[in-house]
Amino acid sequence: MLSMPLLRRTQLLPGESLPSLLERLAQRNYYPSSRILSTICRQQLDPSAIQDNLANPQWVETYLQLAELTRISPEELYDASNHRFASIFTLPHQSQVEMPWTGPASKAILPSNLAYERLHFASSAQYCPLCLKSAAYHRLNWIPIATAICLEHRCLLLSQCPRCRKHISIREITEKHCCGCLTDLSTAEPISMEGDELGISSQQIIQSWLMGTETADLLPMHGLPSQHPAVLYRFLENMSRRLLDCWEAWPTLSEPLAGLHKHIPVPVRKLQNLSPDGTFHLVMAAFASIINWPDGLFQFLDAYTGYSPLMKEPANHVGQLAKLRQKWYQSGWKTPGFEFMQKGLVNYSLARDIPLPRLWQKSSPKWHGLSSKPAYGQKNKPLKHWAFLFRNWTNSCPMIPWHPADGHVLELKSLCLNVKRYCS
Repeated sequence: MLSMPLLRRTQLLPGESLPSLLERLAQRNYYPSSRILSTICRQQLDPSAIQDNLANPQWVETYLQLAELTRISPEELYDASNHRFASIFTLPHQSQVEMPWTGPASKAILPSNLAYERLHFASSAQYCPLCLKSAAYHRLNWIPIATAICLEHRCLLLSQCPRCRKHISIREITEKHCCGCLTDLSTAEPISMEGDELGISSQQIIQSWLMGTETADLLPMHGLPSQHPAVLYRFLENMSRRLLDCWEAWPTLSEPLAGLHKHIPVPVRKLQNLSPDGTFHLVMAAFASIINWPDGLFQFLDAYTGYSPLMKEPANHVGQLAKLRQKWYQSGWKTPGFEFMQKGLVNYSLARDIPLPRLWQKSSPKWHGLSSKPAYGQKNKPLKHWAFLFRNWTNSCPMIPWHPADGHVLELKSLCLNVKRYCS
């Protein structure tokens, strides 16, 4: 048994985060800090787990001691921890880090490198003032960086004291007051997002992915690609980073990217440095690229690159697209699950008369040879080769015009006729 049991206990509140529970327990027992609870638990921990973080444990022994201390089941404590997000932050082809559990099944662990880039720190938390009016505790779904609004009240989350502008910690949220100026955080003026249907829909879907809840009624409404949520989440995350890279061009961008510079007026290099308002509009802009797939992607890329059908020289926007393609063709987009994205880019490039990069053609034989300019090794390809390309291309991209380049010898019309004869 623990030598210093708590005299006063409490249960996890609906949607509460584990750090919030620990802060409330410390307050109810008049401890100066939740670190005292760590000291209590460590008295019974094995040496291997003694340095475990009580607010985000990675050892089953820590959960068992914490369960004995709080009289809350280990499963409930785990579900309130950051490890709840391990499945959405891990791509399907990647192996999850796991810890042994009390039952036959193990539990997934969220590695610190994934948490650092995707979750807010306990010292720099977010809150909804209207939620604090009803109950002063920190919600788990406020922790991810991609979360920007309270879906219950349809208002922006806040990350600063409304008076002194100091960043707010989870402890201050549970106390409902800023420790700097003692302002009641629940009195902050809520910023309503009512009426911004695309932004609210994007947050509904993203937060449902994060919390592992059902999205079947939302996905068909927006025509999203039929992909694993972790793949779509990672795509939106990387698209958001690519948008930050071109901050200087934001004032000139058209819909769906117009107006971004009003919400992020200074350059920001990391997603975790954005305000909730900046996150809301950046994520919404990225989300626009996957709605009504693939039309949404085309509209997004047209805005991103400055393309217009009225341009005298459509190739003027190739330079901006090249920066984006370099990230997609040569890095994580080659991993399993992102084939749909690669096909979408090929579709867009061919529809806009943009040559495919040679490096990508060589590494992707399925699309090799489909370019508006002849690439190395394309001359004098046998007709059988073109028939193979024609079948693959029309099966996956039947509506997009394409321009095979056989040393400028074959024209598209005659090529199709010959391929038709060959395939018949």
